[in-house]
Amino acid sequence: MSIAEKLALNDVALRESIQSFHSMCETVDATEVYNDSNFHQNVAHSTDLQNLTLYQLNAKLEEAETASKYLNSLWLIRALIQEINSLFDPVGEGSQYTCDKNELLAVYENLKKLNGKIDEIGGENLSINFALKTCYNELVDRLMEKLVEMFSRFFPSPHDDLHHTIVFKVHVNEISMSLKEFQSFFAEVENHFSRSDISDLLKNLRSVWDKKILDMLIKRQGFISVIEEGSAVTLELTKPGSLRRSLTNLYFKSLRHFISFVNLLDNRAFKNYYSTKISNDMVQAVSENIRLFMNNKEQLREELVETLQLLASSGWSVPIRNTFSSLDKIDQGLQNIYNSWVVDKYINEAREVFNADDFESHFKNLKDASYETKREESSKGEEQWDDWGSDSESETESNHDDWGSGERSSEVEKSEKNGNNTDGDDEEDAWDDWDDGWDDETDERANKTEKKSFTSKTTTSGPETNLSSPTIKYTSIPFKLSVVIAKFMKESNNGDPQDILDAIASLALLSYPKLTCSFLLFNDLKRIKTSSTYLSDFADQEWNHTRQNVFDDVTHVLGTIDYGNEDLDDEHDSFEVKSKLDQYRKIINDLFLQDLESTNSEMFKIFITELINFTNNLILENILSNKEISEAQSEKYTNVLQGLQSIAEEVLQRTKQDFTELASYNKSKQAIILLNNHLKEIMDYFYQGELYDFTTEELIHVIKSVFVPSDLRENCIGDIIEIRNS
Repeated sequence: MSIAEKLALNDVALRESIQSFHSMCETVDATEVYNDSNFHQNVAHSTDLQNLTLYQLNAKLEEAETASKYLNSLWLIRALIQEINSLFDPVGEGSQYTCDKNELLAVYENLKKLNGKIDEIGGENLSINFALKTCYNELVDRLMEKLVEMFSRFFPSPHDDLHHTIVFKVHVNEISMSLKEFQSFFAEVENHFSRSDISDLLKNLRSVWDKKILDMLIKRQGFISVIEEGSAVTLELTKPGSLRRSLTNLYFKSLRHFISFVNLLDNRAFKNYYSTKISNDMVQAVSENIRLFMNNKEQLREELVETLQLLASSGWSVPIRNTFSSLDKIDQGLQNIYNSWVVDKYINEAREVFNADDFESHFKNLKDASYETKREESSKGEEQWDDWGSDSESETESNHDDWGSGERSSEVEKSEKNGNNTDGDDEEDAWDDWDDGWDDETDERANKTEKKSFTSKTTTSGPETNLSSPTIKYTSIPFKLSVVIAKFMKESNNGDPQDILDAIASLALLSYPKLTCSFLLFNDLKRIKTSSTYLSDFADQEWNHTRQNVFDDVTHVLGTIDYGNEDLDDEHDSFEVKSKLDQYRKIINDLFLQDLESTNSEMFKIFITELINFTNNLILENILSNKEISEAQSEKYTNVLQGLQSIAEEVLQRTKQDFTELASYNKSKQAIILLNNHLKEIMDYFYQGELYDFTTEELIHVIKSVFVPSDLRENCIGDIIEIRNS
């Protein structure tokens, strides 16, 4: 036989022994114990006491007294167990008997005494102590069963989902017990015995009421009435069938019935559980039906006020009460609720645009915009968009007249269908033409940007510079978002769209390709039609941040070239310069591998030009900050500048630009002259009108840092100052 089998057999035997001992404790009589010979001391043995010392006799006496006390404790424990069992079933009905309030209280008090007595005897006899603890736990279980039975009398199981009853006073054995007394009693019992039997039933009941009653009211699928019969209150849910509009008048009454029904429990956990849900639904109901409130001021406002007063008087903490700081400002509160609801509604509509299943497909179906769009086409595009917007916005008028999420969602779908055109070809035409009128605005912005950053030098463009029109690609997403904003402006009576614009900006930032890969985010944000410049400014801000990151990468590469260490040989210097220039070339080539040029060719050209100018200026600033430039350093600076010129020429050919038109081109070329010529040759260049890109201070600084002090150097500096100041 295996060890597991032996343990199983021993466990069974132990349980049988405990049960046998338990049965004996319940049936044994004191006289039987007294007359049992097994408990009588052997007379022959007692004579041995004559030979014991006084110390030994005293020990025997203490042992006998201890045993006597132990037996007395067992006797009292047995009596308590018998009394508790008799309280559970005083008339011999078995499990069918229902305890009244007094019997339950007596059982609870006796159980507390029993636990104390068991703890007093401690672990003098482990088997007896274990048996007593088992008996005690079984009695606690029976008490909880009786409480569950009493719970079912206060909260009878409903016959269907439409009726739910609370009995606020129960009579058992002609003794009444109120619901409040029962709640207080079971809370004390559960706390003392660390149980949660009744609390778990209440949690389940709370969930049932939430799903079967409150949800039905929130979904506008039923209204609530209350039936009082004696000491019972029954909440009845009536399904309206086709009378959906009648719910408008019954909604607040139904809500008050439910609140009053929950108030019968006087349970803070129930109120906290339902409060947010009730508050949110009241906000939803008021917002959706704001026009009804305005048209039926007396009736509906009185209903709202009465509901708020009931919530306040019965201790409900609901957020909606904060909206109505005082009842005399209910108009302002209603308007605030409506405004918040409208904002949330159109934020959700904007979110639906980004969360649509076909969202990614917009990045594959792009439209090209040209800076050369004609003015009449622009006007036509704006008129077409305005007509579309008016048609789609008119659909929102009916959103406030009906209850029910079903009607609300169908209205949104209807508006979207009208806006997007159900016919696929019509939809394509609509978003192809909707924003042609904004190309002039884009042209204007691009021209301004170009004037600031493309070049500071007025030149005659090469033959290829302006032959090809710039390419800007965008999606239909701005069209959809512009419709959302237009609908919001109409429904909110030209309210502040800032929250919606913030949401659009955040969602776009998460959903679009990064600006390091594509200009679609920039292009689309610029094309969303809104009276605010927020989205356009946001696009500029994000692009500037992206540009700066690239500039920082270039600075990290080229700004770490060591021009001051002359201990290294020419071969090492040449290798370092080549390595850094290769890294710089890779940064630029990686930009060409992305979709930047294909999505906004003009912005890409400007960016590349700015990057090259920034790089040249980075080296020029290094030269101007150097107080003493050796011949080796001059050679290294020259190699870097010439390498940058070579890369610039190569890169700008790819964008069809003349690298000689760069704002930094002449200054870089002049820096090479200053670093690699004698003073006499430099002055010849100066007298011929060259070196004009260097200020007087910069020119003098470079001469001083390259050439050692001499009369010739001082004379040259004097001539420069005299000529520049003349």
